[in-house]
Amino acid sequence: MHKPRTMTATYLYLNSTSPRRVDIINKIRTFLDEKIIFDTNKPIFQEDLNKSDFKSSRDYLIKNCSLKACPETITVCVNKAKELHSDDDFQVIILSADTILTDKNEERVLEKPENKENNLHMLKTQIQEGLVKCLTSVHIVKYSFDKKTKELKCLKTHQFVSETKIYLDSSVLDTNMLLDYVNLGEGLDAAGGFKIQENGSFMVKEINGDYYNVVGLPFNETLMSLYKFI
Repeated sequence: MHKPRTMTATYLYLNSTSPRRVDIINKIRTFLDEKIIFDTNKPIFQEDLNKSDFKSSRDYLIKNCSLKACPETITVCVNKAKELHSDDDFQVIILSADTILTDKNEERVLEKPENKENNLHMLKTQIQEGLVKCLTSVHIVKYSFDKKTKELKCLKTHQFVSETKIYLDSSVLDTNMLLDYVNLGEGLDAAGGFKIQENGSFMVKEINGDYYNVVGLPFNETLMSLYKFI
């Protein structure tokens, strides 16, 4: 794969401070123009949407992710680029992402359990249903700044949702493994009550989709989208 050439100075801002997303973006950057300047930006948007206002978990996710690229965020990122690049025109790409775990019918967002008892009930329910879905919405917007006219112009936007199905092994219900896992306390800090990247993988039979999507950012689709933007 040939790396695209950037004719104008380009700044890529990941609108997230998640260490896992930063790690994935750094892997993705291996395949992008090395001259692109990368930085992170702490999201400004307050995630306070009422999930019950949406028909599905997916609809909520898409809206929540798109709002992360709010005018205040754009201003902050552009001003960062101005401080670093005062001699000529430049472009700014802002990538926002949001990940949720949802039931197989996308009717409810799976939150963190309130306590160990709730954690155990949550895991049993999910295993009985057979699978859960991990959905990540990625929103990318590209702006150009004309130094002479001081004009900031939106060149293009793109948003997509990556889906990974996580199939759960019902045979663990006949063992003490669920209780053992809950007693670890690991699931209390995880959406859906388990961490697939850690001990929670004990009950995962298989996944269908991008593994990195479960980590927080789909690798291939994000890479190809950024490649086309640049």
